Amino acid sequence: MAEQSSNIPLTLETGWFANYHTSEIPYLQQNPDFALVNRRASELHSSKGPVTVTVVFACRKYADLSRTFIKLEWDTADALHTVKSKQKHFPPPEPVGDADLQQFSGTYGPRIVKFCEDAFASGFKVGDGECWTLAEKALESVPDCMTSFGVFHGQSIFSRDAKVSNGNPNIVQPGDIIQYTRAKFEEHEGGKLVRIVTNGAPNHTSVIVAVIGSGVWEVLEQGGSLSKIRRKLVKVEEMVEGKIVVYRPVPKAWLGSLVPEWRPEYD
Repeated sequence: MAEQSSNIPLTLETGWFANYHTSEIPYLQQNPDFALVNRRASELHSSKGPVTVTVVFACRKYADLSRTFIKLEWDTADALHTVKSKQKHFPPPEPVGDADLQQFSGTYGPRIVKFCEDAFASGFKVGDGECWTLAEKALESVPDCMTSFGVFHGQSIFSRDAKVSNGNPNIVQPGDIIQYTRAKFEEHEGGKLVRIVTNGAPNHTSVIVAVIGSGVWEVLEQGGSLSKIRRKLVKVEEMVEGKIVVYRPVPKAWLGSLVPEWRPEYD
């Protein structure tokens, strides 16, 4: 029952799949923020019968990184009445251990920081200037490192929801990435409230380039009305509303393959 409840609606009765060179699953077309989709079609010809078509879709959900593989197979002589479908679901990636997270920080962190510092020194924004793009391009610059996927920039290692922290901020390292959701900070100087700042409308992204103290991070960021990349301090304890998640860069392989192929063990 759990497997079936996770199935992506296919509405095969409409026959949308018959134009298999270009057809896409209607539900996913109508909900583009649901998943990233790769597809592959193949034909099996027979001198004694109709052509058998197989199309495989590989989907990664933006909400939680879980994957679904979908296989459609039918005879071209009567596609609507011969089509069969199968779906195979994989849960979100398993969290890696502390030792591996420390290793990934040492492997990826310095390169990510260097990319951002070089971009800051150039005086220009990166790519299209959006906040997310700085993190994406920094991760992309590091061989074998997972690139940003939606609001995920690796494995979550620390989060804070309003005034409640989940995890130890002391494990955060340079090269980690902060994802904000309507996060309001009451910034103080000399013990006095000097400004209230909200990061994320609804989302914002910045890259940690230095750890100043427990829960105090120096970040580089771009986006919005900023004319160039800027440097600022983030103090976790000053956050009073919204949410932040800190991600540790991890290897590409952690996500799992999204090659559109149906393996024998999926049956």
